[in-house]
Amino acid sequence: MAAFTYENYGSASPVAEQLQRFGLMVGNAALKIADKVSLAYQRHQTRRQLQALSDRQLEDIGLSRGDIEGFVARI
Repeated sequence: MAAFTYENYGSASPVAEQLQRFGLMVGNAALKIADKVSLAYQRHQTRRQLQALSDRQLEDIGLSRGDIEGFVARI
């Protein structure tokens, strides 16, 4: 996701500028949190799907049960 920058906006009063900067910082922090939550959910889904496979199916894709956590951590 693209970060917002202060340079995208015109100048205003000093108080308005400070509020704008604060708003941009909060917005960027929210985007980072959303990215982390999305990644955690993706890892959860991948782990769940891999754990549902049989040992034979895992072997077919080059994994074992013991490899699942390491694989998911690299996503």
